[in-house]
Amino acid sequence: NAPCTQLSKKYAGKRLIFSRDKLDTMSGVRQKLLAYELFLALNPHLVEQTILIQVVTSAVEHSDLALVISEIVMRIDRRFSTLDHTPIVFLRQDISMSRYLALLSLADVLLITSLREGMNLSAHEYVICQEKGIAGKKNGPLILSEFAGSHTVFKDYDMPINPWDYRQTVNAIRTALDMSEDEKERRHKGLYGIVKTKTGSKWLRSLIDNLAKYYEHDIRRDQSSIPRLSVNQLVNKFRGSSKRLFFLDYDHALANFPRARNIHLTSNQRIVEVLNDFILDTGNIVLPSHRS
Repeated sequence: NAPCTQLSKKYAGKRLIFSRDKLDTMSGVRQKLLAYELFLALNPHLVEQTILIQVVTSAVEHSDLALVISEIVMRIDRRFSTLDHTPIVFLRQDISMSRYLALLSLADVLLITSLREGMNLSAHEYVICQEKGIAGKKNGPLILSEFAGSHTVFKDYDMPINPWDYRQTVNAIRTALDMSEDEKERRHKGLYGIVKTKTGSKWLRSLIDNLAKYYEHDIRRDQSSIPRLSVNQLVNKFRGSSKRLFFLDYDHALANFPRARNIHLTSNQRIVEVLNDFILDTGNIVLPSHRS
């Protein structure tokens, strides 16, 4: 509770937007900062009320990206900071778990601007902390990139954005900060219900069930889609045609026959002789089948 108490006193009366990302090109930190800069420019009456706390972590050095981001942060600071207020807190270091959870509990908005990402667990942690965090229930809105996999889970209750559309992000921030308590509660109730019911174990069971179902489907298709070859019909059609097209399969490229794997039914020399006979017949067009 100590970190939460300290932070709540420090940012009392402020509207907190919180973000924690890796410092890489896919996290969308640059796009987020540019959108926030535009938000401050378009909403001067909110400048002294709003603070973006951006934490970035990195295991790999991205010097060019770090330089660009530092320039944006300094520009925001020079343009909008006053003696009494700094609208952005940028930490290029990780923070303790207690402070991280405290910020998730205190935040009025979580802003995620991933350019491409799977499940963003910060979104799930934010929902839990907003429900049962050390700061009590807050029902803060979730602004989430439509390019994050978590959006497919939360899409009915989050506020989706395209991080490349700065105006859309600005509008989402403004809407989130001005949102009525009833709308916040409605959205948070939906988000919390999803987090509580769509757990990791349920996802794993669903994945295993789907894999088993489609495996059985593929096995049945392999066994039934390719009929047995009728030698008599093949001979009759061969003799009754003037032009013939052959796709020759080797090593089950067209069809999978597990029981015949690694079984050689004839010698390589005999295969070459048969292929030569096929090719020398001007009525035959012979094409091999290759794996891609």
